[in-house]
Amino acid sequence: MLSQAYTPRWGALVALAACAVLAACAAPAAPPQASVTATATPTPTPAHAAAGIQQTLDRYTQAYNQNDQQLLTQIIDPQRLPFRRFTLSNFTSFQSSWEHDRARASLKLLGTTPLSDGLVLAHIQASNGNLADWPLRQVDGQWLLSEPSKQQLGTPSDMTIGHITFTTYPWADDINQEVIDLMRQAQHDAADRLGKDTDTKLNVIIKPSFELSPFENAGYVAVYKPNYGPHGHDLIEIFAPHTYMFGFYGKSGGWQRELRQTLTHEYAHMIHKRVFGNVGYFTGWMTEGLATYVSQEPIGATIRRALSSHAIIPLIDKQHSIDKYDLMHMRAITSDRPQAYALAASVVAYIDERYHGLDSFWKMARNYQDSQDIDQAMRDALGTSADDFERDWETWLAKTYAS
Repeated sequence: MLSQAYTPRWGALVALAACAVLAACAAPAAPPQASVTATATPTPTPAHAAAGIQQTLDRYTQAYNQNDQQLLTQIIDPQRLPFRRFTLSNFTSFQSSWEHDRARASLKLLGTTPLSDGLVLAHIQASNGNLADWPLRQVDGQWLLSEPSKQQLGTPSDMTIGHITFTTYPWADDINQEVIDLMRQAQHDAADRLGKDTDTKLNVIIKPSFELSPFENAGYVAVYKPNYGPHGHDLIEIFAPHTYMFGFYGKSGGWQRELRQTLTHEYAHMIHKRVFGNVGYFTGWMTEGLATYVSQEPIGATIRRALSSHAIIPLIDKQHSIDKYDLMHMRAITSDRPQAYALAASVVAYIDERYHGLDSFWKMARNYQDSQDIDQAMRDALGTSADDFERDWETWLAKTYAS
């Protein structure tokens, strides 16, 4: 996906991995065939509904804790096939990640909000305190993870503010304006921290359903795609809060703070592309590390777990000639994306701190783009070899994020 840059699921399965992030790209194993003729059950009493939803949440955590994809399949709406693929793909990626053995969590139902067309929004708290809001639907007496169909979303409408056109759906009218305001704040945050902005035309689509992009890569809450929107404009797609795709968020600051950081990340990608010429893009760590650093997304917990597990991804893999596992080939990393994003951001933070600002980062990125030699680029821009840089960065990492 070299034409795209996205924010991984910094909250999608955080409850099941002690705040771990999940950015899934792997395709799931083919799920068992399920009936698509199931019918919605009449609305039960609130107490009965709560008990049924809690049972589904218990089965969800059991599936993750025991790596039981069959069990997870049983609690996904069989009539929402793209959503089903998304959910199973995330599960597959998580189970192959370095943090899968940390998935020993529980989920508690705090309450519900009725939605239209038989859906209910479940307000959930994980055992680590994080929150989520997931739509469920009762089918044949069982509550299933679900989402509204494309038809249920309503007719989209556009609103243009400056160089940004927002596309919204009536289904999410309760939060659309708040997301628009957060996008405008994120624009200011990214421009302020990078020192420059762009007036390139941008279309922002707020999506309340995965069905709107049924063949999209799973595992992101927002994605930036240059020249991909209507009329060839740049595009940012956002999964709306109150969807399963949005995932978990911290109790302090709510989903608003995390979404603002996510949107800042994506707008930083746009400035990187349109103002700085996307220098360093093909290393992965330069562009994703920069965007994560600029957005001020929390990376400390992920890095501390990586340090304690001796799971630091090297900047340069010197052990393998092919299939390299390092930040220089970050785009090839799938199951350990949260760790890769956090470490990439830490590299940028280290350059900013140690080498007196992001000007040194930009100089190094341009040098690398011209030479395709990371050692030479670092010598010219930072006055150090790549080996010495990596050693000093790892030392700084251990001191900065000491438990």
